[in-house]
Amino acid sequence: MISSEHLSKRIDQYVNKAGTNDNFKISLPDKVRAINSAQLILVKRKMGLNNVYKMGFESFRKRYDDLDFLIKSNVPVDIKQHDVQGYYVDTKPLLDYMFYIKSWCSATRDNCTDRRIRNYLVKRTDLENFLKDYNYRPSFDWQEQLVTFASDQIEIYHDPTCKLNKLYLDYIRLPKEVDIRGYRKGGVDSQTIDCEFPVHLEDELLDIIVEQLAMSTLDQGQVQFSQSRQQRNE
Repeated sequence: MISSEHLSKRIDQYVNKAGTNDNFKISLPDKVRAINSAQLILVKRKMGLNNVYKMGFESFRKRYDDLDFLIKSNVPVDIKQHDVQGYYVDTKPLLDYMFYIKSWCSATRDNCTDRRIRNYLVKRTDLENFLKDYNYRPSFDWQEQLVTFASDQIEIYHDPTCKLNKLYLDYIRLPKEVDIRGYRKGGVDSQTIDCEFPVHLEDELLDIIVEQLAMSTLDQGQVQFSQSRQQRNE
């Protein structure tokens, strides 16, 4: 965990170091907004294909360790049925949901209950090809089925000979918002809420924060310096 007040002090050190005005100060609300925005940007970068290997979240151990505190595993989610046929899961009730990792379903057919069915996420444009392919089509016997995403929903393409009971979801949750005491927020005094990112990500987070603030203050030198440090962080 990283102290939000410590981050505030380091922001002043970085910005004032390269700023043209030695007395330049950034307000606490602006710092808080920049920190919370930087948290989301950092998670997106860790999930994306922006490293030199063009691989994502689970491509190597370091990235997985960086985000393991945000992983929620085997979260049970109710499955809903369409009016015509097929099943889907609505992710909107999961208020902290950010990115999908994997999922599986429990299914029942005859006397076989709560059988684990693996979900394979496929592109919607490739769905028809997978459904026609004997090796990939949903099968209760082989414990496999297909899923796609559509409008905050996980669409499930299952074996029609079985009934799905519940979906169990692994996902990356949203990081908790940071706050710093010392200003009025919504008519009440703000309270300190520390950043839950591990200490070894402090510099990466700080580089993103400083880059955003430097852009708002037209400090091009600091922007370039921050971008250079970010490229070396991976």
